[in-house]
Amino acid sequence: MIWQILLFAAIGFFVSTVFLTEVLRILTCSYPITNKLYKQGIISDKKRINLRNTIRLVIYILIIAIIVFCIVYFFNVPSNLGFFSGILIAVLVGLKRLGYKDANLCDYIHANNLYINIENYKKTDDEVINRFIELKKIMN
Repeated sequence: MIWQILLFAAIGFFVSTVFLTEVLRILTCSYPITNKLYKQGIISDKKRINLRNTIRLVIYILIIAIIVFCIVYFFNVPSNLGFFSGILIAVLVGLKRLGYKDANLCDYIHANNLYINIENYKKTDDEVINRFIELKKIMN
């Protein structure tokens, strides 16, 4: 029984690391930074970026829902306990990687480079936008 809990904890950790963390990154970084950059005139196509993020969000949530349903429906209580423990551990570990971290901003720049125009940038008090511009200049 302990091997079963550990196996499903590993599965839960994997699912959370791959899918749930990405959902949280979209919600805590991609949407907010898009709005900030659009207000500053740095982003040219907010709708397209938000549409892509929404599609990714829906796909990830559907995958998570299907996996959770299968685990809960087809497996017993120790399996469920292990699975949800693995998800909880992964979320707690991944919390420090959410928000406006350099890695998230670099991923955002890479994914949306076509819509970013830093020539319209004017110095601001917003540290996030200033850091974003620094990273964009480094990546070019």
